Amino acid sequence: MEKERSLRWAIFFLIAFILVAVNLNNVGVIQNDSNVGEFVISHQFSWLNSLCVVLSFMFEPLYVALFIFLLGLLLWIKKHRNEAVFFVFVSGASGVLIYLLKHLFMRARPVVQFLAETGYSFPSGHALISVVLFGSLLYFSLKLKSVSTKYWLVLFSSLGILILGLSRIYLNVHWFSDILGGYFLGATILFVGIYLYQANIFQKLINLFYPK
Repeated sequence: MEKERSLRWAIFFLIAFILVAVNLNNVGVIQNDSNVGEFVISHQFSWLNSLCVVLSFMFEPLYVALFIFLLGLLLWIKKHRNEAVFFVFVSGASGVLIYLLKHLFMRARPVVQFLAETGYSFPSGHALISVVLFGSLLYFSLKLKSVSTKYWLVLFSSLGILILGLSRIYLNVHWFSDILGGYFLGATILFVGIYLYQANIFQKLINLFYPK
């Protein structure tokens, strides 16, 4: 039952991502993106600029990849191999899809930026990876017995997803629809990973290539 629910959520978020993607050139979407960008430009605070720059720096692809490698290695050493493969899968799928989709849509970033960013804009890689990483933490935290620990991890994960996405809008390096697209695609990858985890697909792969 749980894995069927995860699959339904994956399909739901995939449809949501597709709806955002096919409407990028919609007049209403473009106008809304422009309005949000103009609002951000007119409401800037130096201390908040610095905080958002630090957050963006921390979640650069190189550092995220290094973190995932070390996390996966630690989980593997600690005999949590199913979870290790889960994290490698969702992060690897995220990296591949972000690269392919950015070059497929080739959407330009906002012209006025508070942090110099190159490359294409849609979907937001930072928004995507925030959902994948914090969403994974959120999913595994639900298995904890401690109610207080579970509460704080849920709060931390939820705020992490929200703040990282908003920081990219605040720095004006992404359009609002880029963030939505990143969130929806990240949720799709997350729930596909959870479905495979619940269906023991990762464990079967481990048993196939790394028999006891």
